[in-house]
Amino acid sequence: MWDLLRPDTFGAWRDPRIQERFPHYWKLLHNQEVAYYKIAKSVEVPQLEPVCDIAELKKMHKSARQQFREKFAAGQTLQEFDEKPLPSGPTFLDLKVRLAQEYLRSCNFCENMCGVDRTQGKVGTCGVPENVCVASAFAHMGEETLLIPSGTVFFFGCTFKCVFCQNSDISQEWRTSKSPLSGSVTPEELARIVKRLYSQEVKNINYVGGDPTSDLHIILESMQYHDMNICLLWNSNFYNSLDALDLLLDVMDLWLPDWKYGNDDCAQKYSKITNYVEVMQRNFKIIHDDGSGEIIIRHLVMPGHVECCSKPALAWIAENLPKAVVNIMGQYHPEFRAKQYPEIARRPTPEEMGDVRRYATEIGIVWESV
Repeated sequence: MWDLLRPDTFGAWRDPRIQERFPHYWKLLHNQEVAYYKIAKSVEVPQLEPVCDIAELKKMHKSARQQFREKFAAGQTLQEFDEKPLPSGPTFLDLKVRLAQEYLRSCNFCENMCGVDRTQGKVGTCGVPENVCVASAFAHMGEETLLIPSGTVFFFGCTFKCVFCQNSDISQEWRTSKSPLSGSVTPEELARIVKRLYSQEVKNINYVGGDPTSDLHIILESMQYHDMNICLLWNSNFYNSLDALDLLLDVMDLWLPDWKYGNDDCAQKYSKITNYVEVMQRNFKIIHDDGSGEIIIRHLVMPGHVECCSKPALAWIAENLPKAVVNIMGQYHPEFRAKQYPEIARRPTPEEMGDVRRYATEIGIVWESV
């Protein structure tokens, strides 16, 4: 059905560079391998006490990760995996949920490090309370060719304040609406949403927004209520903290992060954040070297920012992330408050797009197939 709507859906797989970079995702599409989160649910951990020091929980988490990697390396087929009973006690996934709940008391999910107690109704930069809100969920046909149809779950709220945001209604302006919690979901309800998307034969579950970082605790807990063997995909601005990324690393099969800027000044001016480049480089190296390593980076080409942003970002990717591919996006247009900034109050020109794409090819970036 979906192939009739987008006949190019499998075209990218004809590129041997794509096949080389996404072996786990390809095997998941054909039920030849086990999704990460399912493996995390099969790793037993010691009993979780009602009161436990975060440092001790993190120590347990590090130990469980070693077991997780040994199980994945064993290369079980899905049938072999499903024939074995799951642990009767707490699991690696349960431990992740517990840690996320503890972090929520002084929220550190993103590098804004607000430190507010969201369990007491307080909110930080993202504006998201303890009970997260889903804006929409549907089978998306507008994502990258490797991904469609993608089972997208859009969350309200964002850790950035981009002046050119094309989804400002759900990332920022939602907080001023009369019923900001109208889309509030429990972990069980989010799991039901995921199951509904799965029944529509989507190729992945795509957590997006806004930005999903603020919803990490509910997303992790929802995984306890479904068991489909499907790729889980993290679609984010990637301003996650180290602690948040540590929780995500063993449950996300595929990564779809943004890389907007090549320097901190532009990031501060247009997205109101600090220390952007260091955080991006740190997080990208972690998922490339220690996570699945299966990454599609979205780079939005901004008008007048080829030299200061596009080329420095692509150069670092080429040197440090050889397994990643990049979607060089020309979709920028001056939405939201962008017209208050005359230098970005226009679309990128064909010359700018051509310059970025030629540069990407010259330095060995794989971008054409996505």
